[in-house]
Amino acid sequence: MDWLAVAPCALCRDQSGAMWNAVLVEGEPFVVDVLFDPGALYEQGSGKAEEYMRRVQLEWQDSAGSAGAARAASSSPERRRAGHATLP
Repeated sequence: MDWLAVAPCALCRDQSGAMWNAVLVEGEPFVVDVLFDPGALYEQGSGKAEEYMRRVQLEWQDSAGSAGAARAASSSPERRRAGHATLP
């Protein structure tokens, strides 16, 4: 018995590493918006779900690119000579 009444859910990931949440509501799969309109549900395969997943992928790519640029800048010889610590 599901005494918490939590719907079946999953954390999904695509090949690029972008992630999103999915939930079954009355047997139908929905994508859960946790970034742009928290709590909104989009029927899987709908235009809204596809747009949300495109936005999530763009956010993922932007954050991955920003992290890579920050790592490159922090490990530059100039920063090391200036006494700045580098993170792994």
